[in-house]
Amino acid sequence: NCLKLPVIQQRLAVHVRRAQEENLTHLEFLAGLLEEETRERNERAVRSSVSAARLPAIKTLDGWDWKWNAASIRREQILPLFDLDFVNKKENVILIGKSGVGKSRIALAMAYAACTRGIRKLFTTSASLISRLLAATATRTLERVLSLYAKQNCSLSMRSAICPSTRKPATSSSRLSPSATSRARSC
Repeated sequence: NCLKLPVIQQRLAVHVRRAQEENLTHLEFLAGLLEEETRERNERAVRSSVSAARLPAIKTLDGWDWKWNAASIRREQILPLFDLDFVNKKENVILIGKSGVGKSRIALAMAYAACTRGIRKLFTTSASLISRLLAATATRTLERVLSLYAKQNCSLSMRSAICPSTRKPATSSSRLSPSATSRARSC
């Protein structure tokens, strides 16, 4: 399969039979074949992107009950974030709020949205990030690990209450480049 069109190779007979049964024109036949190949290729790319991003689960906001926590999560603040313009603008989005209000669900849904649009991203917990950086420091591979994070267009991190390497409460601090701006969303 030198053209790298595996779906066409696998499903050609089915499409030929359908074209004969439905008396499709050559263009209709070809369009159906290419549409299925394209759809499968896009689905494979999303699956690969989800895997590379290390998402612990696939979440979306489909079926999200906006009334459930309307006092904390305002739809008009959250939905515009899903256009992901902040990624291209190199801005940061910080979801702040009490435990159980939906920050993780929103972050995972945003990460999945990035996967469907081909944006390079990486998802991790703060504790995992800290542990990985400490281990990289100990093995003198910090530069290589930092380059992994630097290659991403979007890195998503969830705070955890305890940092496993120290068993002390986790703190969060970050240095932003002068060109970066932050948008905080209180949830």
